[in-house]
Amino acid sequence: MNIRNTKGFGMILIGIIVAVLALGGVVVYQNVFNSPVGDGSEIDIIENSENGSSQDVVVGTSEESCLTVNSPVAGSVVSFPLEITGTIDYGCWGIFEGEAGFAHIEQGGQVLVSGGQPTDRLVRMTGGYYTESEYPASFSASIPSISGGVSGPAHLVITERGDLGEDGTPYVPQVVYVPINLSQTGESMTINVYYNNISNDPNLVNCQDSFPSERVVPYTQSVGMAALNQLIIGPTPLEYANGFRTSIPSSSNINSLSISGGVAYVDVDENFFATGGSCGTASAISSLYNTLTQFSTVQSVDVRVNGTPLQEVIQTHI
Repeated sequence: MNIRNTKGFGMILIGIIVAVLALGGVVVYQNVFNSPVGDGSEIDIIENSENGSSQDVVVGTSEESCLTVNSPVAGSVVSFPLEITGTIDYGCWGIFEGEAGFAHIEQGGQVLVSGGQPTDRLVRMTGGYYTESEYPASFSASIPSISGGVSGPAHLVITERGDLGEDGTPYVPQVVYVPINLSQTGESMTINVYYNNISNDPNLVNCQDSFPSERVVPYTQSVGMAALNQLIIGPTPLEYANGFRTSIPSSSNINSLSISGGVAYVDVDENFFATGGSCGTASAISSLYNTLTQFSTVQSVDVRVNGTPLQEVIQTHI
């Protein structure tokens, strides 16, 4: 499916959707802007002694842990700003007023700093978490930078809130360690990612309208792929607070991207449009189109899903 302008593809998409719905019945669109869930990775369990008491500490993420870090993946090379996403199971991790703890980077037992301050950043819930039916509940955090010249093996550390227990005694927080590798600090660049925004469109009436948010990422010549990788991370906590929303699951993958003759040929996996529904699909297409056409080398976008033209996928699944 080749997309040349937002209004044009919006009218085409609406026409396709109306025709499909007329043939296949009405699809109920509901709650497509929740943060999605991706895959975890393996862990080991170690014992950590503090003040003479023994505490189980989870290293990495897995089915055994009630907090799963989806991104970054254990053992991966990371750069900054570092966007962290994951999920928490029901009833096993302390959450208070949308806050689930803190994230920071450790290397050699030392907490790395940014601008003279520890890298601790709030871990915030990005969706519902009040009732059991809303779990696994999604969270995110963002660490913008660390001091220059630091690279090599390190750990992303997420610590549960250390509030008092029910009996008034101090609660020993759970800690999750994710092994990572820090890339060399180098030149950066600024790109935009495009999402829906409830501040501009409170009721998300115009699902095909997406708005830019600026990201600073490590410099690369593959700017299009870098932008798409940022897009599927989803809104950061600050962006979320500023009204940005997405229907693209963070478990999505970009299979390939090539640019030729002003056309960006992009192939995504089946998760990219998994939200479904007319609004969710229009939102995902708009985000993808506008994120790629910010670059002067791209005037239109040809989208495929695992090799199948997007129009055929829409007709099959909406």
